[in-house]
Amino acid sequence: MAISIGWKRVERWLYPLLVAVHLVPILAPHWFVTLDGPSHLYSARIVRSLVLGDPFFHRFFHLSTYPEPYWLGHAAMAVLLGFLPAWAVGKVMWCAAVIGLALAFRFLVRTIAPTRVWTSFLVMPFLLNYALRLGFLNFCLSLALLFLALAMAWRGIQHGRMKATWLALAMVLLYFAHLSTFLLCVGMLSALWAWAWLISGAAERHNLRRIALGLCGALVLPLALVAGYVMSHHPAQATVARLPFSDLWRYIIEGRSWNALGTDGEHWACIVTAVPMLFAGIAALVLRAKLIGNRKWCLTDFWPLLTLASFAAYFLIPDVVAGGSSVSPRLLLFSMFFLACTAAISELPDRLLLPAVALVVLADLHHTRIQYASSVSLGRECAELMSVQGELADRSVLLPLNYSGNWMHSNLSSHLGTGKARVVVLDHFTALAPFNPEQWNEAMKPYGPIGNFASSNTPCIRIAGYADSTGVAVDAVLTWKMNAAAVDSCLSDVQAQLRADFLPVASSPHGDAQLFRHR
Repeated sequence: MAISIGWKRVERWLYPLLVAVHLVPILAPHWFVTLDGPSHLYSARIVRSLVLGDPFFHRFFHLSTYPEPYWLGHAAMAVLLGFLPAWAVGKVMWCAAVIGLALAFRFLVRTIAPTRVWTSFLVMPFLLNYALRLGFLNFCLSLALLFLALAMAWRGIQHGRMKATWLALAMVLLYFAHLSTFLLCVGMLSALWAWAWLISGAAERHNLRRIALGLCGALVLPLALVAGYVMSHHPAQATVARLPFSDLWRYIIEGRSWNALGTDGEHWACIVTAVPMLFAGIAALVLRAKLIGNRKWCLTDFWPLLTLASFAAYFLIPDVVAGGSSVSPRLLLFSMFFLACTAAISELPDRLLLPAVALVVLADLHHTRIQYASSVSLGRECAELMSVQGELADRSVLLPLNYSGNWMHSNLSSHLGTGKARVVVLDHFTALAPFNPEQWNEAMKPYGPIGNFASSNTPCIRIAGYADSTGVAVDAVLTWKMNAAAVDSCLSDVQAQLRADFLPVASSPHGDAQLFRHR
């Protein structure tokens, strides 16, 4: 017992310390690079300008007329850009996602397993999960709101009184963070209440009726927003793509949901993290199943049932469905969250569960070190590109040409549009998404007239095609890694166009970024 008491004292300080360690890969480089993050940050820059009535950006973009369910991250960044530089805004948002997830998950564990708060350490591998490194900002922000809403609902059912106002606020924010996570949360809240009703007696069901009214009241506004969203948007294309079952099983063992970039060492670091968590979760499920026959069902049995249901959905729901992609890794991420909750409420002895938690944390620290190295490397390359930003004139139309074979460089050029100068970066794919807060004006879309600059690292383009289509000329061209590209007919043609109509005005220290201005 003395060891247990000492551990409880230590873990109160150890938990925030480990969370802080996970912030190091974000804070160490000047620019924290994610795949889609630069485009979302640039979106926020455009949103801010459109709200303030900037006529230059209004010529190219417009705000969606409906309160889209992905406004939260864009709105927060748009506000922060009013008094912070773009690189700092990105760090603030990603740190908020990490800290928010850590605090919300601990709050949930404290709610469902108050004597085992230390099992909240199982969230550590998920703090820098794959979705964060891919730049899915709104999805990452939604995770904290999901666990916060679940904890509030659980406490309301336990205490017989729902704090509907606070839950309503959390659910509205969750709608504006990510629609899929919001719908998942609605389903879980409904299932939780239904489970409480099934296992309750007549006396307890009177309170549950009042709880149901509180839940309904909290969901009225966000569900109305969902209904309006569905009616005001065209249905997504019925594209379906399934992963082989062998890949789905492999994803579980290899920790695909938190294998961020697939860099050297990540594969084994994620396996070593996943295995003890899986063993602990499976043991908890088996033990709970054995004990069910000797007692009545209770509220905490909700977590094993939810875990089994989420893993079933992981295997049954396609990876691409209804316009959404990367569904399988996200479902696996949720399944592992729920498996951790099942371990927390399980009857497993502490002497067995605590070593599993310790192994997970130690393996995750090694993984975080690997992520730090990749983050610093990407940040260094981003700084190379950003060294030419100062030569961009205000009210510029910039065509970026990416020749890099590194897929994490795909959206780096969007960072060039986040400075004080008003710059339209033509490779801005998020403004094509129907749910994005700002959209391209139809007449100003660059993708057809110019060529395949946005989809190829060996682009075949015609720069003057944009002026022919829109009446607006390209003012500047950025080439990234052209100096190391293999010479082919397309590259030779681009170089000829640059020599004829543009002048070189800036070069990065290693020559990887070259900026050209129209004559």
